[in-house]
Amino acid sequence: TGPFITVPFKTFFKDNQGKTQSNLNYLHILPENLDVTGVMKPEVRYRSLFEAVLYNSNLTFHGNFKVPPTSQLNIDPANILWDKACLSLGISDMRGIQDRIVIHFNGSDYPANPGLKTSDLAGAGVSTQVSSLSPNGLYSFSFEVNLNGSEQLNLIPVAESNTLKITSSWPSPSFNGAFLPATREVTKDGFSATWKVLHLNRNYPQFWEGSHYKVTPSAFGVKLILTADVYQKSTRLAKYSIMFLVFTFAA
Repeated sequence: TGPFITVPFKTFFKDNQGKTQSNLNYLHILPENLDVTGVMKPEVRYRSLFEAVLYNSNLTFHGNFKVPPTSQLNIDPANILWDKACLSLGISDMRGIQDRIVIHFNGSDYPANPGLKTSDLAGAGVSTQVSSLSPNGLYSFSFEVNLNGSEQLNLIPVAESNTLKITSSWPSPSFNGAFLPATREVTKDGFSATWKVLHLNRNYPQFWEGSHYKVTPSAFGVKLILTADVYQKSTRLAKYSIMFLVFTFAA
């Protein structure tokens, strides 16, 4: 999920004793453009009679953010902490990260740290505090992620314009999720697929406060399936059924 920018801002209220207190809330800003290219290297592992498909993926992210002007935000500009903004990337299984993630943001490099400011968009991931932002500013980013996983890889289209291109040597992919590839090519030597998704295709805006919207239903991606798995299960079922019949009549 992401990347996305999280900016804290203060809200004020009066408690039961009439004293002014403050809370810290978060504004989430999604990218204007997001291009992701990746290569999945599959591997079949065995345990007894069972097989599992694992993969290593090298993903390259690049794009840009356009910070909205304060006139479009329902927040007092004096209460927005632009100097505390964080760039975040949601990763569902942190155990799959294989290398350090260094985010190149607006001409500077920032090492990513584990944990997110909030769980409004993702439950787990990495983040880093970036240089102070300004309303209506344009900021570019790029970084690479070396990730291990099993069976499937999914992406959530957080940008206004999203492009994902995946190539792999796995010959039997299953494209699933909310969106199918715009172009795809599947051969006995592997597959190549490209998705193109616009912000008009999903049901959440480019910026909002707190957890008003859920982004998970818009996830899409590819699953590496074992085509022989169904036939193996059918064969085992037939053998077990014969065994149970023999045992029943023998008893």
